[in-house]
Amino acid sequence: MAWRCCLAGVSKRFYADSEFPVCRKIHPCLLSFKPVFTASIPPTRIRDIAHGNDIPHDLKQGGRSMIFSAPFSTGRVPQRTTYGGINCKRHYSHIPYNQYAAVFFGIAVACVTLFRIIRCRVVKYECEDDSLSPEKLRAEVDWRREGCMSAIDDQGSTKACWAHVATSAVESIVKIETDVLKKLSSQELIDCDPKNKGCQEGWVENAFDYIQREGVCMEKDYPYSPFNTPFIRMPCRVKKDYVKTFIGGYESIPYEEDFGAEERLKLVVRRQPVAVAVLVGKAFKNYKASDGIFQINVDFDHEELHSLLIVGFGQLKEKQYWLVRNSYGVSWGYKGYGLIERNCGLPEGRCGIAYRPFYPIFKV
Repeated sequence: MAWRCCLAGVSKRFYADSEFPVCRKIHPCLLSFKPVFTASIPPTRIRDIAHGNDIPHDLKQGGRSMIFSAPFSTGRVPQRTTYGGINCKRHYSHIPYNQYAAVFFGIAVACVTLFRIIRCRVVKYECEDDSLSPEKLRAEVDWRREGCMSAIDDQGSTKACWAHVATSAVESIVKIETDVLKKLSSQELIDCDPKNKGCQEGWVENAFDYIQREGVCMEKDYPYSPFNTPFIRMPCRVKKDYVKTFIGGYESIPYEEDFGAEERLKLVVRRQPVAVAVLVGKAFKNYKASDGIFQINVDFDHEELHSLLIVGFGQLKEKQYWLVRNSYGVSWGYKGYGLIERNCGLPEGRCGIAYRPFYPIFKV
């Protein structure tokens, strides 16, 4: 499409090779004047914004004026041009104000709505009731009330639950015995424990054995990596000057099919939190605080072994429960904590919670 530049009687041809017309050869007069472009059509009533002339009906498209903009502006606008040039000062000047306001108001409303949806899905506990909070639950035993729990971990897509549960169990026993809560490094166990397989799989008792022999450093010295993956195991990066926490050993609670396994587990939980392994499926992974006590049978088609930390027990509306700490992040349950049915009539307990319990022994 050809365009004409009319400045001080000088005529140069412009070509619309791109989004904006480009001049083949810039005349020196363009350095002191603002270029004004007009379409090569009869210019009888083309509107000049600077002088308020009208635009003929055939130049209107859906009520919007045909307005062109230049990619540069180097000088003042001439008072009058041969064809009554069009001067565009805003990219959106061809949009009526009411449509302009409606579009941007709609975008603002959509952004606010999307933010609220994401906030409720990612941080569910802020959008739900707090019935599982220590103050409202009032469990018979709740180690959260004693300040024995550090921040909730998020294992993401990995299977490193065993590392998070092991460090949480050691943190709690150290707090009970010394009144000092330390956040220990789960990443060290993932990277350095030779008996476990990092983010692929592992066992809490192997992690306890590593902490007894090698100790575990603070998380501030060996922070948790957001790039953990089941496919690649990172090399161990522990330094000799790191302060280590040790345990004196660990014990298991014997399991016998006499329906007394949960009672024996209850006696130990009165003294300290206990690490357990449970069979979980999709329903457990989607558990919310509003679900109350989890009492769904295991979906054996989608089951997997998962480690939890029992941090208390109690009774709610004639239903007995275990209070457990998970490593699915704060969006699971109530800030990472949930309830599992206790004394459900199975010798191993709901989801096999009483089958493989372990707990660390404090090193004096």
